[in-house]
Amino acid sequence: MFLRLPPLATHSRRHSYYLQLRALDSNGLVPNHKVSASSEKPDVDDMGEFKQKVDAAIFKTNLVPGDGRPHWGDQLVPIEFKRHETNQDPLEDSDDLKVDANAKTRKEVRGQIISYAEIIFRVQHRVALFMLLVIGRNFRFLRWDRSGTIVTRAIDYVANPHILCEALWRMSLQSDEQLRVDPSATRLFPEDDDYKLMDILAGDSKHDLKDEERKLSPSELRTNPPTFAYVRELFLKSLDPKWTRYRVEVPDGDTTRTFLIGGPTFYARGMAGRGTKGFVAWDCKAGRFVWLKDAWRLDYERMDREGDILKQLNDCKVANVPTLCCHGDIRKQKTK
Repeated sequence: MFLRLPPLATHSRRHSYYLQLRALDSNGLVPNHKVSASSEKPDVDDMGEFKQKVDAAIFKTNLVPGDGRPHWGDQLVPIEFKRHETNQDPLEDSDDLKVDANAKTRKEVRGQIISYAEIIFRVQHRVALFMLLVIGRNFRFLRWDRSGTIVTRAIDYVANPHILCEALWRMSLQSDEQLRVDPSATRLFPEDDDYKLMDILAGDSKHDLKDEERKLSPSELRTNPPTFAYVRELFLKSLDPKWTRYRVEVPDGDTTRTFLIGGPTFYARGMAGRGTKGFVAWDCKAGRFVWLKDAWRLDYERMDREGDILKQLNDCKVANVPTLCCHGDIRKQKTK
């Protein structure tokens, strides 16, 4: 099928990748999924943080967008197309110890695909992310996580179509967990009870307390526990449609505790590092709003976990430190 594609240099970039998309999607390479173009518009027109427009992505058939927007929260495998094999390839195969290309245009492409990975890690809950990069008649697969990127060598898919075809076919047969979607985070949809509960919680502000410093009166303490107005306002803001909603699991001793979250109130920029995000979350067990911190911790033998330190401080009744609800390593996930 790729042999029938006309030379890419004879077409505009848009038409070139349209032809490649059609070749991928019309030959049954991704059963139960669909390859969909997503470079028409940003996700939401006023989303300054998310103005990038990856060329295409593999979606589940029930989540395929029809508006030409990226829909970052729904993508399983993003796909980016470049027309020229050399000056737009962000990576170098000549030296196994140094794969980053240094030419300006190639560095710009590398920065571009890093930004795509960063957005998906910010919007979704991911252990890792696979990405397909097509450069002229070559392709690379990339695997991203918080410790770095693993890349394949550039492969000519016209000369070796079976490699790309089999890789995509095998990908389509993998579960979400095998595609490195975080199994401890369950995506919520409008028809789910927890999704509806979040809408109710966001609007139930009748007894919320103002946040100026004062001694609370008995009447203000009639709700147990009390909720401050700014907390509910932050929770409401987190339910912006551009963010997906989740029910997430956090270890609590020998059991698991669940929380409902929308978009993060805080997130650390960049792909390398701890990827810290902070959420105003609903604690399903305690029935109250809490602050949920999500981060990839440094795994050194003599470094204490933050949750263990907070517990020690709480046990010693140290003032002005957060009160620990629960903490733990999520399913022993590790980067590579």
